[in-house]
Amino acid sequence: MSTSSSITPLKYDADTWIDLEVAGNLINNKWTDDEKRGAARNSVSRPAINMDAVKIVWEQVKGKSSRTKAKQSKSDTFDHIDSLDPEGLKCLYAAFEFTRGIKEKYISYYYDQLTVEPGYQDLYDDLNKQGRRVGKTLFLYLYDQDALKSIFSLSHIDRPKPKAIGKNASKIANPTGNIDIGKFEDVAKSTNREARKWCDFEYEGDEYITIKRHYRDAVDPQARTNEEVEQAEYVVTRFYDKFVDVYTEKNTTASSIREQLGSTFKSQSVQFDSAEERKPNTHFNNLSPFDAIQAIDKLSKHTVMGVKASDSGLSNGPRLTMRTEGQKILPAIRDIRNVNSGFVDDMRDVAQIVISKDGKTYTLFPRQADSYEWYVRYQAAGLTDDEREEFEQDMEKILDIQPFYVSSN
Repeated sequence: MSTSSSITPLKYDADTWIDLEVAGNLINNKWTDDEKRGAARNSVSRPAINMDAVKIVWEQVKGKSSRTKAKQSKSDTFDHIDSLDPEGLKCLYAAFEFTRGIKEKYISYYYDQLTVEPGYQDLYDDLNKQGRRVGKTLFLYLYDQDALKSIFSLSHIDRPKPKAIGKNASKIANPTGNIDIGKFEDVAKSTNREARKWCDFEYEGDEYITIKRHYRDAVDPQARTNEEVEQAEYVVTRFYDKFVDVYTEKNTTASSIREQLGSTFKSQSVQFDSAEERKPNTHFNNLSPFDAIQAIDKLSKHTVMGVKASDSGLSNGPRLTMRTEGQKILPAIRDIRNVNSGFVDDMRDVAQIVISKDGKTYTLFPRQADSYEWYVRYQAAGLTDDEREEFEQDMEKILDIQPFYVSSN
């Protein structure tokens, strides 16, 4: 492998890793403890850390060693490097901790954009394949630490988070460049949290801004305790076409920020209205819940396995919840309709329709606003954007209205 005496060295910076929610001070201050160093050594033996990642650290110390090559055993190489200079190993372990639960596609997206020094080129090329998240993260730490913030933001919103979607009248030109960041930070503040811009970035043509909200009385718990504490809350906005998604811890916060976000633009008049589709009060006059349930059951992979009637149509109007374990609820509904044909015959009397598809459970909520306009919301846990879009398209074909995803938080 070609080497260079002037490669950029790996320098462990605890503050950088703390900012990425890795216990940077614990790794640094407790490295001599069997607990922390042992955890790092055990991580190296795992498949998640490839030998090519260890070789990046080896490049930092090989001038101090009597050996010309890294040992074949990752654990033996770890011990040898640790006896010479552990700083690069701390970076390796922090990168391993950072990558837990993060999809490699996010890391690879920014890794593919890197330009490295000739002394690292062979290792960079060797790492440019699947299953190399830790090594790729080390190179990003060396050359593009802002990309790690982008990756963290993308992974953060992958997990179940409340989301408010807004729609503008037309496509927004250069949203990240036209936002007054000071005003945006003010919008994101709360009574007990300070807010500051953490990063802005591009991913697959969409633009993002991440605001980090700190507790005003926050201290660094990582210096004194082994507890993993997320010190901040993140507000991530995604701009695409005419839309903006706002991801936060609470749905009310997401909606509030969406409603105020338009005021932060410097050179454009921007008003983000809810992207929720509304229909007139006569919309479901010709489609009963019973008809809708029959139609959904006929779709491939869809099974209506539950219904909640806010007015059952039975004597004294009791509410009624019916639910199976993955089986069609339609036969049971027919049984009741044989006794009372008015059961689930009007969409106004239905609070929920529960649907199973590909192992996921979706709950539809048909609703009328105060103006009597119809809208349909739904909830489901652990959906990808593709699953969400496919379900919405399926339901829109039957209901003639696009369901709007809302978090269960």
